[in-house]
Amino acid sequence: MIFNFVDIGTSDFRYTIPSKHERGIYVEPIDFYLDSIEDYPNTIKARVAITDKDGTAPIYFVSPEKIKEYDLPFFIRGCNKIGEIHAAVERECKKRDILVSSVIQAEEIDCMTLETFINLYNISHICKFKIDAEGCDCKIVKQMVQLVREKAFSVDNVEFEINPMFTSPEEIEDTRCELAKNNYFLLPRPEQDTTPSNKYDVRFYFGAYKE
Repeated sequence: MIFNFVDIGTSDFRYTIPSKHERGIYVEPIDFYLDSIEDYPNTIKARVAITDKDGTAPIYFVSPEKIKEYDLPFFIRGCNKIGEIHAAVERECKKRDILVSSVIQAEEIDCMTLETFINLYNISHICKFKIDAEGCDCKIVKQMVQLVREKAFSVDNVEFEINPMFTSPEEIEDTRCELAKNNYFLLPRPEQDTTPSNKYDVRFYFGAYKE
């Protein structure tokens, strides 16, 4: 099945708003963020996290109520991390002399690999693949490249975050090389048809194969 977009780690902001007749999937493991996204026609809400193995794992997050109560920055809504507390949450709490334990919540969530996900939803092609997974982005991109190489599915464009807070320069360069070796090319920002979600987002497109 062809999907116009798949958003991994949507939270409830900076997500793709479909045009008429577009088909897409929103992937978000935290209930109240996924539930707050409008029920657009031809879209699916997947309550799961894409990781390197199938199973469950704890995710640490700050609820919108706590963000408001402690006057934390809006971007904390997107600082949800599997297996550990997000560094930005710790930093913002420290700046305000707030105990992290007074704002943080943990919840056990379902996890699956990208291969399990595309098989579950019978995905054959994605036009725009957007990833914002707080440090897991490059790992998901590498899973994507492997599956594309194996012809499990195809992807036209992939956008993902390379925040140096979570991703080493070596992993970023390795991911870029994997994309380049498999005919994905960096799309320069001036030519992008939309503004990147944040300053750490990069976008690659699949180029025509050249002999």
